[in-house]
Amino acid sequence: MLKSMIRINLKGWRWRQEYTQPERIKLSAKAPASPGWYCVKLRAKNAAAIEFIRRKQIVRITQNSNHHGADLLIENDRTLSLVFFRHTPLRHVSLHFTNGSNKQLEFSVSLGSISAPRAWQKMLATVSRRDRANQQPWDYIYRLTRARYKRAGRETALAKLIATYQPLLSYQTVSSDPYEYWCDQQEQVIFSKQLSPSTVPQAATLRVVIKDSKVTNGQSRTERSIKQLKQSYPDVEFMPWQRFIESDANVDSQHWYLFVEAGDILSARAGELLAQTIQQNPKARAIYSDHDKIADGKFRIAPKFKPQWNTDFLFNQNYFGRALWLHGSVVNELKNNKLLHQLDHVRNLNAISSLLADFRLRSQAPAHELDSIVHIPLILLHQHDQSKIRYSESEKCVIEAAVQRYAEQTDDQVDTIQWRSSKLLKVNFKLPEEPPLVSLIIPTRDALAITKLCVNSILERTSYPNYEIIIVDNQSRQPETLAWFKVLSHNPRIRVVTYDEPFNYSSINNFAVTQARGEIIGLVNNDTEVINRDWLTEMVRHSVRKDVGCVGAKLYYFDNTVQHAGVILGIWGLAGHSHKHYHRNEPGHQQRLRTVQNLSAVTAACLLVRKSIYQEVGGLEEDLQVAFNDVDFCLKVLQRGYRNVFTPDAELYHYESKSRGKEDTPSKKAREQREIQYMRQKWPAIIAQDPCYNPNLSRLREDFSLDIDEALP
Repeated sequence: MLKSMIRINLKGWRWRQEYTQPERIKLSAKAPASPGWYCVKLRAKNAAAIEFIRRKQIVRITQNSNHHGADLLIENDRTLSLVFFRHTPLRHVSLHFTNGSNKQLEFSVSLGSISAPRAWQKMLATVSRRDRANQQPWDYIYRLTRARYKRAGRETALAKLIATYQPLLSYQTVSSDPYEYWCDQQEQVIFSKQLSPSTVPQAATLRVVIKDSKVTNGQSRTERSIKQLKQSYPDVEFMPWQRFIESDANVDSQHWYLFVEAGDILSARAGELLAQTIQQNPKARAIYSDHDKIADGKFRIAPKFKPQWNTDFLFNQNYFGRALWLHGSVVNELKNNKLLHQLDHVRNLNAISSLLADFRLRSQAPAHELDSIVHIPLILLHQHDQSKIRYSESEKCVIEAAVQRYAEQTDDQVDTIQWRSSKLLKVNFKLPEEPPLVSLIIPTRDALAITKLCVNSILERTSYPNYEIIIVDNQSRQPETLAWFKVLSHNPRIRVVTYDEPFNYSSINNFAVTQARGEIIGLVNNDTEVINRDWLTEMVRHSVRKDVGCVGAKLYYFDNTVQHAGVILGIWGLAGHSHKHYHRNEPGHQQRLRTVQNLSAVTAACLLVRKSIYQEVGGLEEDLQVAFNDVDFCLKVLQRGYRNVFTPDAELYHYESKSRGKEDTPSKKAREQREIQYMRQKWPAIIAQDPCYNPNLSRLREDFSLDIDEALP
C-alpha cells in the first residue's frame, strides 16, 4: 500500500482511526454514535496543512456506507469544519483528501455531537461569512431564514438553510443515509408500479450459473450459495461454472442465463420483473438491471443506478456489472466460439459484440440504437462486496482484446488502451494521419481581460497541431479591445470577424461557421481557460468517429469544483448539469466523472462537432438567443442518429456568464421564459426521461443523488 501523506491527531475517546489510505482516513465509533447534530472539525498543525487550506483544497466526508459525501467548509485560515445531521446511529466516517502536493499534511481532528441551536448558529455564521466575502450584507441570511421560518415553518427554513450552507447535504432533512431510506420507504412502491398485474411470473425461464470458489469446511461457497438461492427460487436451475462450461450440450435457447459469483443474491422479485420485461420486449437478447452490494452479509451499499444502453460507457468500464441476463442463443454462440469467459467484464463485452454483429446484419442503424438490449431501472442483484479488486496483467490483456472486438462492431478504430485505475479504462481512438483543421469560434463583446485569458490559454496549452481561432467581434467598443484585435491579426492562427448585430448567441455562431475553414467546428466561450495540453486532441479523437456527433469537455469553477460534466435532461424541469459542485478529482456516481460516456447533451461553452453535422441539422436555433441553444442543438444531432460524447480528458475552467451577466431584468426574464417554453414544447419526451440518466435519481439536484425529493419540504 502507498504511504499516506496525511497524518491526524484524533481528539476525544469516542472514535478510533480504523485505517489510512494515501488520501483517505476512516474513523470508526467505539460504540454507534446516537442520532442528532454533529460537527467535524480539522485544524491545520503544520505549514503544509495551512497551505492546503489556503489553496482551497478539498476534504470530503462520507458517513457509514453512504458514498454521497460533502466537502468540509473553510471556517478560518487554519480550520475546516462541517455541520451535519444524523437520523440513524453514526458507525463510521471517512475523510477524503485531495492532496496535490508531495508534502505530508498534519491535522487535529474532532468529531462530536452538538445541539440543534448550535448547529443552526454555525450554519448561519458560515453563510454570513461567505456573503460578506462576496460584498453582500452580513445579516441577509439571518433575515431570510427568519422570514422563511415565519412563512413556511421550521422544516422548510432548515432545508433551505442547509441547501445554502452546503448543497451536497440538501437531502439530509429527509435522511442521513439516502440509500437506506430509499430501500426502506420507496423501493417496494417502485417495484409495484413497475409490475403489471397481468404478468404471470415465469421464473423457470431463468438459469443461473455460479462462478466456482474455494472449498471451506467440506463445502464450497458455490454450493452454499446455490442452497441459499434455491430457497427463494425453487424452480430455477442453478449450476456451477465448471460443470456448465465443460458440458458438450448446446445451451437451451428458450432460457435466459445469469452469471454470478458465490455470495451474490437475487432480489426476491427479480424473476417477476425479468418475465415481464421478456414479454414486453420480444426482441430482447440482453437485459440488465441496476445493482448494489451486500456488506457484512446484511448492509446494502454502493448502488449502481445505470443509464439505458450507453455505447461509450461500456468502452471504458463494465457498467453492467454481473446484473446482465443473456438469452440462450447469445450464450450458445459465445460458448461455441470460446468467448464465454469467467471474467464478467470480458463476457459482457463479448456478448454485446455478438449482438452488435447481428444488429448490423439486420439494420443500418448506428450502434447506440441497438434494439436487443433492455435496461430494468431497479435493483435486481446484490453483488457480494468481496469481488476481485484488481485484474492481473494477463486478465487485462484478455479485457483489452475484448474491447478491440467490441470496437470492430461499433466501426471504431482503437489506437491504444490505457488503465485509469484498477477497473477503469481509457480507450484512445485513432486520429487521421493528417489531423483535421479545427475552427475554434470565440464570440466576444469587449470583455478584454477574460477573452485574452481564454485565447492565450489556447495558444500556450494546446498540443493539437492543426487549429485556427475565429474571434467574433459582436459590437466591441473599448479602444483597448480594438487595439488587441489589431495585434491578433498578425498571428496566422487567428482571425477576427465582425458581427455587427444585437447579441444572439446562435446567430453569432451560425455566422462564424460560414467563415470557418475547418472540418471540425469548436464552440468555445470567451470565459473559459484551458487547463490540460491534450484537451483538443482528446476531443478530436471522438469528433472524427463515424457515429459521434457533439463532443463536450469537463469544466470547473475557479475553486476546482465541477461546473459542467454533461447535461442531464429533466433536472429542474428542463435541464441541469451532471455532478455539479463535486471536486474535480472525485469519481462521481459509477465513476462517471472519470469516464468517457454518451450523454444526451453537452454545453457549448466547449463543444466540438464536425462541420458537416452542424450544417446537416441547421446549426443553432436562432429563436433561442441566449439559453438552451446548445441543448437543442445536441438533441437535433441525437435525433439524426449520432451519439453525443462527454470526455473528462478535456479540462477547462469556466468563469460562467461573466461576460453576459445574470437574468435580472424584466426583458431578460421574459426572454428566458420564452426559451424555456420553446424547449418544453419541442422536446417533451426526452425531458420527461433522459436515457442517459436513471429514473431513480433526483431531478431537483445536480449531484446524482437519489430521488427522495417528494419527502423534502
